[in-house]
Amino acid sequence: MNDDVNLEDLIDRYLNGELDDVDKEWLAFRLDSDAKARQEFVEFVNWDTEIRSALNQNASSASNLLPGEVGFRALSKKDGSGKLSSSSLVLAVTIAFCLAIVVNQLMFRGDRKQQEPTELAPRQLPASIARVTGLNGDLIWTGDRGQIVRSPKVGMELAGGTIEGLAPDSWFELRFNDGSTVMISGSSLLTFGDDGQKVLRLREGHLSGKVSPQPKGKPMVVSTRSAVLNVLGTQFNMEANLSSTDLMVSEGSVRFKRFSDGKEVVVEAQHQVTTDHEKGLLPIPVPRSAFNWKSRVDGQVGNYGKWKPATLDTPASLKAIPLVPAENPDVTLYLAGMSVNRSDGSPVVVMPHSQFVVRGKMRSESRVYFGIRVKHPNGEYAGMFRGDLKNQQPITKIDETGRFEAVYQLKQFTIDPVVVARRGGNASSPDGLVLDGVWAFTHTKDPSGLEIFDVELLPPSN
Repeated sequence: MNDDVNLEDLIDRYLNGELDDVDKEWLAFRLDSDAKARQEFVEFVNWDTEIRSALNQNASSASNLLPGEVGFRALSKKDGSGKLSSSSLVLAVTIAFCLAIVVNQLMFRGDRKQQEPTELAPRQLPASIARVTGLNGDLIWTGDRGQIVRSPKVGMELAGGTIEGLAPDSWFELRFNDGSTVMISGSSLLTFGDDGQKVLRLREGHLSGKVSPQPKGKPMVVSTRSAVLNVLGTQFNMEANLSSTDLMVSEGSVRFKRFSDGKEVVVEAQHQVTTDHEKGLLPIPVPRSAFNWKSRVDGQVGNYGKWKPATLDTPASLKAIPLVPAENPDVTLYLAGMSVNRSDGSPVVVMPHSQFVVRGKMRSESRVYFGIRVKHPNGEYAGMFRGDLKNQQPITKIDETGRFEAVYQLKQFTIDPVVVARRGGNASSPDGLVLDGVWAFTHTKDPSGLEIFDVELLPPSN
């Protein structure tokens, strides 16, 4: 028989019991030698069985038939004796495995239909490569099979996919089956998979990793728009945006390659590197800690809000935008958030008795709530804290132009209630930890028009 014979037509005639011996032998050969043909057969029989069930044909007898029985009855439909010819036996043996797959798929689908809510829910996939071990804030996970889950849960098993942090206080921690962990924070987008080798893509945002020793020749590969990293076993932090990638290695070493010119270097522990051509592809020691910091609102990776350029009488600002918390859909916050880094790459350490100053403008006077996210010197998550909870946050006063300045003393900061349930993950105080992100928001019935000009960390005065 010619190779151009339509496989779909063969399968259709097989299901209707219309194949002669020659066609049966040809179909058996195609299924035995072509994996793609076997997959098409499984999908076609699956579809045919569902259609028959939906139309409720022959309900009195067919309701008890499994897909395999439908197929074998089709084979003997023309034979009044009920015996299979030799060609039919060949075909029956060849497709038995295919039919078993169909049965398994339909039984699995039938079991889960009863538990699927209207909104897509997390599914425990059989080929799990990792488990969610920590999270906070608004997140969306998109699975390899098209599942979309707005609120993933701790303990959820994942077979790969994409996780997106939607707000400044979002973070997500994933532990692979070999014990390696990765974490995104703030507004970040990460795709991950493991088919014998861990492959990750950080489209934008912040990623930290603590990677167990990997199999020889199969390092963890992390790519961005501008670079690719090969990680054999180490601890690192990185940040990526449209034009650049920055890497800091705490332990071990990472091979770092810049896409634009193909140059690559090995970054050792306590060193950092960037793809920025103005700085050259040269690892340098991590600078000593800084104790003061002032935010940038223009194009900073991880910023959350709408950037507004400066005018003749107003500096550039980051305008707060609506945020509806996943855990409280009846509440609308107007929030602006900023990531924290310095141009020289030095970590910003929060010292006891430091203070934060927030400057901006609003249309009307209201309470401006303020929070921070901190990490340990090695890049591991250390907690989130609020500066407006220990005492009732006063209403922020504005001048005749709508401008304001609000001060938050570090001694007033307490653990953010949204993460207080995380066991063992939060430091008791931000003192001495590295500042990772800040945010400010209002909670008013109508938009407050909150805009942030800058946030400044001031060290103790003496």
